[in-house]
This record gives sequence, structure tokens and C-alpha cells, in this order.
Amino acid sequence: GQLMLVPDYEVESYWVRLKGYEHVRMSDVLALYHDHATCEQFHSELKSDLDLERLPSGKMKTNALVLVMGAFVYNLLRLIGQDLLSDPRHPLHHKVKRRRIKTIIQTVITMAGRLVRRSRQIWMKRTRRSGYSEPLLNVYQKWREAR
Repeated sequence: GQLMLVPDYEVESYWVRLKGYEHVRMSDVLALYHDHATCEQFHSELKSDLDLERLPSGKMKTNALVLVMGAFVYNLLRLIGQDLLSDPRHPLHHKVKRRRIKTIIQTVITMAGRLVRRSRQIWMKRTRRSGYSEPLLNVYQKWREAR
């Protein structure tokens, strides 16, 4: 049955004034509005997962540099995450479109490894227990060939 005496109605109302863009369709405006939430999610990730909620200095130029470096690291981690997801040996059991930066940092960046020096060469020896070892090696080789 009906829970309330008067039925509950929900209305979404958007008031948009785009000067010079009167030709834009309503469906495009709605799509832009709904994409705003995605932008907010990325902004939240940048602040919380990379610990950039409070900038370290009172000097504007220092904070600008920290923010630029944070954006660079964020984009780099996003690329690593997307390339890992495209690898067929990725250890996830279900399909996802993207991974949070915090998850990439926890699973990939904190993976156990050791620097080995022998015969005038240095290389990284990584753990084999992690399901990310082979996919991460594939990402490294793919990026190395691209440069």
C-alpha cells in the first residue's frame, strides 16, 4: 500500500543561462551536469588519496608547485591503474572501469621488492606472491618501448 497520505514527488530543476550558447540542447546540459559528479570524485581523490587537503606552505608559489606535482603524480598513477586494468592477467575477479588512486598506491607502489646489484647492473627484484607483479612488469615494458 501507500506509505504516506500524500504521495511524495521529486522534481529536478536546472536553471542554466549560457550566453552565446543558446544552441546547446537540454540533453547536453543534463549530461554536463551529471558529469559534474565525476569531476567532484576526481577532485576528492586528488585531495584525500594524495593528502593534498592542506597545502604545506603559506607561500603561493610553493603551494602552486606542490599542486602541479600532485596533479602530475595523480595522472601518472591513473595511467598505471588503467594500464593494469587492461592487462588480461590482472588479479581482479570482477570487471571494473577504474581503480581509486589509494588502491593503486596500496597494491602497486607498496609492493615488496629489492634493488639488486650484480655485474655492473642494477635491477629491481619484485615479489612473485603478488598478483600484480606480471601486469606491472608489462606496464613498465610497454612504457619503456614507447619512449
